[in-house]
Amino acid sequence: MGFEKPTPIQERAIPVILENRDVIACAQTGTGKTAAFLLPVINKIIKEHTETVNALIIVPTRELAIQIDEALQGFSYFTPISAIAIYGGTNGISYEQEKKALTQGANIIIATPGRLLAHLNQGYVKFNTVKHLILDEADRMLDMGFSDDLNRIISFLPEERQTLMFSATMPPKIRALAGKVLKQPVEINIAVSKPAAGVLQAAYLVPNEKKIQLIKHLLAGKNLKSILIFSSTKSKVWRPLDRRSLAASNTFFRSATPENTADICSKCNSVASARSRATVVLPVPGGPQKISEPSVRVSSMRVSAPSGPRM
Repeated sequence: MGFEKPTPIQERAIPVILENRDVIACAQTGTGKTAAFLLPVINKIIKEHTETVNALIIVPTRELAIQIDEALQGFSYFTPISAIAIYGGTNGISYEQEKKALTQGANIIIATPGRLLAHLNQGYVKFNTVKHLILDEADRMLDMGFSDDLNRIISFLPEERQTLMFSATMPPKIRALAGKVLKQPVEINIAVSKPAAGVLQAAYLVPNEKKIQLIKHLLAGKNLKSILIFSSTKSKVWRPLDRRSLAASNTFFRSATPENTADICSKCNSVASARSRATVVLPVPGGPQKISEPSVRVSSMRVSAPSGPRM
């Protein structure tokens, strides 16, 4: 899978997790933290030969749930481990598949808080066999208002378990949560609150009617072969950024927006097309949820701030 040596977070976290210690880890996106908790948990499940729900991974967004599920499928491909990603915005068939996995015992459950609570509130989910709880991007979940939901979910879990908390930042509210759910945790800090190397971050406060003009100005004269533009709604960037409106600036976009922006597969396929170095416009409600792979080198913009939490 392309692994030659562990990243710093993997090197420090994996041995501790294998020792069954609780962990609170602070590491930025792109440091390999997904593998840092998936690989040791997979190893432990294989050794235990369990056929019940063994690990619960809670994440703030469906995009992250899908990403972790895809990584898990790759890591566990030649093992008997079963897993499912549970998140909102799907149909009734998906809900029944989720119910079946929860009741019949998929080994690893990856879920967003709201969707998981919808199942828990029905009374048919039993988490008494869960041995590992992982909270990924915990700071973001609290920022999105999921604190009460997390406490409710944790109340369904056994007291005796291993809990792993991963966060990009370490504000007081994260430490307060850690104090409630972790037992004598090992603390790991890797590059706290810093952008990934080579990434320039900037924010511009402009009226809505000036945003498209600002985007044109920022792109003028730039040799950017792949661009992802994130927006809270499709209409805010889809109509203004068509070929005709940008013809004067000699900027050409191949539209990659699916008719239904909830179609995650279409989004991922659109991102994959960035590999061909075609310029991509991809309005995604809520903004970039780690949707681009590290190997896809792109420039990205966000034309509107997130409006609130999504299930």
